[in-house]
Amino acid sequence: MKPESILVVAPRGMRFSPHGATSIDLCIHDFVRFSRYREQSTVIAGWVEEPFQDVNTKLIMREAAGFRERAREIRKIIRAEKPDLVVVHQHLPTAAILGRSRLGCPVLFHIHNFQKPPRHLLSRWERLRRYRSLDAVICVSEAVREAFNNQWPMVDTPTYTAHNGIDCAGWSADLSDKEKLILFSGRFVREKGVVEAVDALRKVLPDHPDWRAVFLLSSTDEQPDYVQEVREHLRNFGPQLLALENVPHEEVRDWNRRAAIALVPSVFAEPFGRVAIESMAARCALVVTRRGGLPEVVGDTALLVDDPATPDLAIAIDRLLKDETLRVSLAEQGYRRCNERFDIRAVTGHLDDLYDRILGGSPKLR
Repeated sequence: MKPESILVVAPRGMRFSPHGATSIDLCIHDFVRFSRYREQSTVIAGWVEEPFQDVNTKLIMREAAGFRERAREIRKIIRAEKPDLVVVHQHLPTAAILGRSRLGCPVLFHIHNFQKPPRHLLSRWERLRRYRSLDAVICVSEAVREAFNNQWPMVDTPTYTAHNGIDCAGWSADLSDKEKLILFSGRFVREKGVVEAVDALRKVLPDHPDWRAVFLLSSTDEQPDYVQEVREHLRNFGPQLLALENVPHEEVRDWNRRAAIALVPSVFAEPFGRVAIESMAARCALVVTRRGGLPEVVGDTALLVDDPATPDLAIAIDRLLKDETLRVSLAEQGYRRCNERFDIRAVTGHLDDLYDRILGGSPKLR
C-alpha cells in the first residue's frame, strides 16, 4: 500500500533550517527530499525563521512548552490532516502519546541512538508501555536494532533498520585535489574523542612537518568544562593545527574535499556516524574507533582502533601518513562503499519500501 500523506515529526529542540541544523535535522531533511513520497510528506518542526524551503513544512509555536503540550498540538494537526502514516523521530514520549491516541494511522518511531533501559523498575515499565504503543521502530543501524532487541526482548513491536545517507555526488572529490590535511569534524563533547584526537596528533605531526590538521567543532551547552579543556589543548598545539568553530555545513563539505585523512575517534558507541560517510564520500582515508555502528558503516575500508586514548590512534594515523598507497586504497574503497550503501537515493528507497510494507500490514521486512 502506498501512502497518500505522511507526517514526519522532528524532535523538540532541533533547528529544521539550513542555518544551525543538527545531524538529525539533516537526516530528516534528506529522507524527505529524496523520497518518492516527497510531495506527499510534511515535516512538523519547531519554529525557526528560515526553515528548509525544498520540503513541505508545518512549524509549531509551542517549542518552549513541555513535550505533552507540544504533542497535543501535533495531535491536532494529525487529526486535521488525516495522514496515512506518522513518523516520529527520536523523541519517544511524543511518539508514545501519538501512538495511544487512536489517530487512525500507524505511528512509527525512528530512533537515532541506542535506547538504554532505565535503572528503576517503574521507569522501565513506563518505557515498555511506550514502546508497545508504537506500530514499528526504525533504527539507524543494525547495531542499534540489535541492541534494542537484546535490551527490550519483551517488546513485540516490529523493528527495522534504515541507515542514514547523504547525497554522495555532492561530496565527491578528486584524489588529485587532496592536500596533506587531516580532518576532525564533530561536536564539542567528550563522547566524540576530541582531546584524544589532539593528543594523538601531538605525537605524530611533528615528524611530518608538511602535514597539518583542521578541527571543525560545533559548540554546545552540554559540557562547558569540556569545551574549555578542549580549547586549552588546541591553544597549546602550534601552527600545524587549525581549529574552527560553528562553520556552515557547506564549509564542512569543502574541508572534507580537501582533506586526505579524516578521524572519527568516538569514545562512546556511535549509533551510526554520519561524519564517517561524509568523509568516505569525499574520498578521505579514515581512522575510526570500533564503537557502536561505526564498524558497520566503514566495513574494511578504514583503519579501526579499539580505544582512542591508547597509542593505537597515533599509530594508525602515522601509518596513513607514511603509506600513500594504503591511504589512496582506503579512500577509494570507502568512496565505493559509501556510494553503494549510503547514497541517499538508495537509503530513502529502502525507507519508502518499509513504509509501503508497514502500511500493507506485512511487518517482516528487515
